[in-house]
Formats: sequence, structure tokens, C-alpha cells
Amino acid sequence: MSETAIATVQKPNVHDLIAKVSDKKLSFDARLTSVGEVMKATAHRMMAALPKHVTAERMMRVALNAIRKNPKLMDCNAASLFGAITEAATYGWELGGILGHGYLVPYGAECVLIPGYKGLIDLCRRSGQISTISLEVVHQGDQFVYSLGDDPHINHKPNDKDPKRDSKPIAYVYAVVRLRDGGIQRSVWSKERIDAHKEQYSQAWRRAEDNKKKDSFWHTAWPAAAKKTVIRDMIQRGLLPVSAEYRDAIDRGIENDPDEMDYGSFDMVPGEGQELPPAIEGEASDAGERPQTADEVDNELICNAQIELSRATDEAAVDLAADKLYPRAENEATKTAIAGLVHERKAALKALNPGKGKQQKELVK
Repeated sequence: MSETAIATVQKPNVHDLIAKVSDKKLSFDARLTSVGEVMKATAHRMMAALPKHVTAERMMRVALNAIRKNPKLMDCNAASLFGAITEAATYGWELGGILGHGYLVPYGAECVLIPGYKGLIDLCRRSGQISTISLEVVHQGDQFVYSLGDDPHINHKPNDKDPKRDSKPIAYVYAVVRLRDGGIQRSVWSKERIDAHKEQYSQAWRRAEDNKKKDSFWHTAWPAAAKKTVIRDMIQRGLLPVSAEYRDAIDRGIENDPDEMDYGSFDMVPGEGQELPPAIEGEASDAGERPQTADEVDNELICNAQIELSRATDEAAVDLAADKLYPRAENEATKTAIAGLVHERKAALKALNPGKGKQQKELVK
């Protein structure tokens, strides 16, 4: 047999691999392995639009981990599963987890990609009309005052001198969006208003309460769920520009997410005594177990950078935090991402403190 013939015989049949993914007679591990093999065989199409800072290998690994954490995804139509993964790759989104841009969610027999609050922000940015977006939480003890009407403004000074600040109850969640035409959009929600919205719309929260499991996204990551509520409301009210190209994905997150598709309940880590299925051969179970490539952003460091920069209340504090962050970046992609966060934080501080004179401060009680 010629080498060409051997290569033809050995080439994986994608249709056969997809059939294995849908074959419920096979074990979960075997079906998950087939998912990985399909992605490898079709990577030239599925991962063609990936941005430079996300490698195909990482995207496939993250997708497999998302399925491993939520086995129900394997019961979805295979075409919808791979379609949702391809869509996430097109956006260059990180899948799953609190830091994820989007989530693979089973909805009947279909798998759909639902944006998290970072995914919604990313899609709004793609309109090209947004300069900066700042989403913050206000803890009890912070100085916080805001006003609507003819002279709208938000002034927030975190009580950073309190070492227990971050563990104190949250009183408000707010967003400040600066548009490229100079306009500024603001939204402030009290904790009481957010909880009322949660109780009205989130079936996942209600199920977790009724089952006394308290494992919904609202239970495990209230700040992230609250931020998504605020940014989603601004989109619904037309306060944020959205590119028509991405309207479908945004509407999906707005219309479906409050009901059965509360994405957070599908991405929980195993409970005590449970184990995840074994990893695909050659795959690390966590991105942090391998070194970052030259073009790949260090997401863990970026997460820490977001937290540290959010605590900076003036430009000097931002510069001080940046001086500590840059040496920890091991490649140019990560340094560039940090530089962008630094720029955004300074812009947000200028928007929050326009220099109109000393304003009255109010202590959140």
C-alpha cells in the first residue's frame, strides 16, 4: 500500500467521530474523547477566527473542561454543541468559570452560547463606540454618593484602609460607560433592587433555594451575577451601543438567561466526594498547569490586575499598582493587556472625579 493510501486510511472520519459523540451507549469518557478528536480534526474551520492571544489548543482544552464540568452538554445535539464552541472561538471568548466571557448551556436538546457580563461588555465594545466601561461594587463603609437629573454623577471612594472591606456586605453595584463621542452613561442599582430582580427572574436561584443546595451562580458569585444584571439592563434600555452583527448573541443572553438558562448553575465544580472525569490525553486539567506561550495572555494575572487596579482611587495609586504588575508579566501580550486596564482605570477615575469642586460625601450605612 502506498504512503498516500495509508494516509487516506488513517485520516479520521469526522462523521464517525460525531456519531460517537452522540452515541449514548458509549461511556462519558469515550464520548468526551470523541469531542476532542472532532475539534482537532476540524480545527482549521472551528478555530479559524481565533485572535492571536488565544491558541487553538487552549480553546479546545477550555471547551472540553466546560463539557466535563457539565455532562448534560453531551446530551445536546452534536451540531449545536460544536456550533456554540465555534461561535465562542469566533469571539475569542474564554468559556466557563466566574472569569469566563460566555457559557455553554444545555437548553432542551440544543447547546447555546450564553454571554456572561464580560461577554456582554466585549460585544458592546465591538460596536466601536465605547471608550471605557467600569463596573464596580460598593461595600458598606465606602464613601458613595450619586445623582441623576440635570447633573448626573457618581462619586465612590473605597474604604481601602479597612483590611476587611472586601468581605463586608455589598450595598450598591454601578456602571460608568464613556462613549467615544464624549457622552457618559451611568447606572446604579442597590443590593435590594438586584435581589428583587433575582427573585423575580432567576429560576436557578429559586431551585437552589428550594433544594437547600445554594449552588446557583447567585449563591456562589453574587457580584458577577449582579454586574451582569446592571450591564444587561443598560443594553435593554438602549443606553449602550451594540453592533448589529452581535445583536443575536446579546439578545440570547438577555432573553433566555433569566429563565431556565441561568448559566451559573451549569458550571459548578464537583461537590465533596465527587470527582471530575479524567482529562483528555495530553490535556492539562487547568490552564495554569502549563506555561503561557509568547502570544497568550496570562488570565490569572489579568484577573489579579483587575482587582488591584479597582482598588486604586487616584492616578498615583494606579501607577503604583501598575509598577507592581508589569514585572510579573512574562510576555508582551500580557503587558499590553495590563496597559489597557491601567488606561481604562485612569479614564474611569477621571469620569468619576471631573473636578467640579468638592462634592458632599456620604457614608454608606
